[in-house]
Amino acid sequence: MSEEQPAPWTTEFTQTCIGKTAEELSEIFEEVDLGIMLPGATPNHLPYKVYQDMLEEGIRRTIHFHWAGAYDLNGNLLDNDTHIDEFYQRVVLETDYEQLASAQIRFESAMRGKEIHVATPAGTDIRFRIGDRPVTKQDGNASAVRAQNGHNLIDREIEIPSGAIRVAPIEESVNGYIAFPDAKWNGTDAN
Repeated sequence: MSEEQPAPWTTEFTQTCIGKTAEELSEIFEEVDLGIMLPGATPNHLPYKVYQDMLEEGIRRTIHFHWAGAYDLNGNLLDNDTHIDEFYQRVVLETDYEQLASAQIRFESAMRGKEIHVATPAGTDIRFRIGDRPVTKQDGNASAVRAQNGHNLIDREIEIPSGAIRVAPIEESVNGYIAFPDAKWNGTDAN
């Protein structure tokens, strides 16, 4: 829905969205049950922002392709190349999604009611609890039922490739250190 989109993506639907206000886009998107977010779209793009707001309200779902958007330790966007493309294709096509979902359910169960301890050779040594906080499991399930039962926006924004698990720890339970390699973000040393 911008000058940057490939010509084959120009459809009657995308044409109706060009130049519309947020309110007009909301009305147009009322008929959209499932959105596809391709690499390059950001909340700075009004259609993306409007649809994300609808996700927050719990009334829509998306499949979000995270094909681009990896950064190096200095905050520079990494260029895609054939190796990265082939890797992502393999992951998307060869993942056993039932097995992934089962492993994520077991992982969530293992975290419940316990203190979680994460330690790495680089120096991370942190402990926390999650209590009954919602755990978002990115298992590739973009069904309408899953979206309706979601607790938050990210439960309704299914990421491809899948596999991420997100949970916010109980703030008072967090204790320890997280080690980061030397890096620079927005011109500021992060070490």
